[in-house]
Amino acid sequence: MSETLKIVLISVSIGLLVLLLVLALIKNKKSEKKVNSLNKRRNELKVMILIAIFSAFSVVAYKINFPLPFFPPFLKIHFSNLPIIIGGFTLGPIAGVAMLLLRFLFGILTTDSVYVGEIADLIIGLVTVVPASIIYQHYKTKKGAMIALVVSNVAWVATAVLINYLLIIPTYIKLFFNGEVENFIKVISVIPGVNENNYMGKYLLFAALPFNTILSVTINLITFLVYKRISPFVHKFTEVETLEVIDEIEEQKTH
Repeated sequence: MSETLKIVLISVSIGLLVLLLVLALIKNKKSEKKVNSLNKRRNELKVMILIAIFSAFSVVAYKINFPLPFFPPFLKIHFSNLPIIIGGFTLGPIAGVAMLLLRFLFGILTTDSVYVGEIADLIIGLVTVVPASIIYQHYKTKKGAMIALVVSNVAWVATAVLINYLLIIPTYIKLFFNGEVENFIKVISVIPGVNENNYMGKYLLFAALPFNTILSVTINLITFLVYKRISPFVHKFTEVETLEVIDEIEEQKTH
């Protein structure tokens, strides 16, 4: 059953990557009459290289993790969303989704959480990276970046609490603790006053909520501080940003 699920997840992820590529090709077909196709294709290749680089950094960061004191030991800090958010800011939301899917593919091939953690991280990544990238692509200012990261932070924390309640905790209790809440409570006993009657509320309030707040604020703050230092190198490498090409086409249409 687990092997079947792995095959399904990999197939869906590859299908989504192919869909993203097809959408990008359709967009390029519409614009190739307006823009030098050779330069455009060279730029696309460089963007794909950058997606691979950001994804590689994310995969490495995904495997470098550590717990925090005062939280249950299975809650571990990792900074894998950092390069993806920066990549989404730089290359746009479609590139951000591609990076998330690549990280997800690697994660399910090396998982020890029966895919639950990887699925949760994918969902959190999508609701975090996509809106932040879209907002910043439309408002490329310091204020725009701040708004994008605030939205990202709120979406991250709210989604994390929700999927912990609906997916992660019920699934972990069933799969890892044989459905016995008492054993799960022993693992989260670092939370004061937790028992069989209040474990879900206590866990969400004193573990999931503050943990994800700390993680999301830290990653978004680092993004805000370093993005402008990284983006000139990315823009120089790609020569022409995809969004700038689209803007140029729209300007030509108005004349």
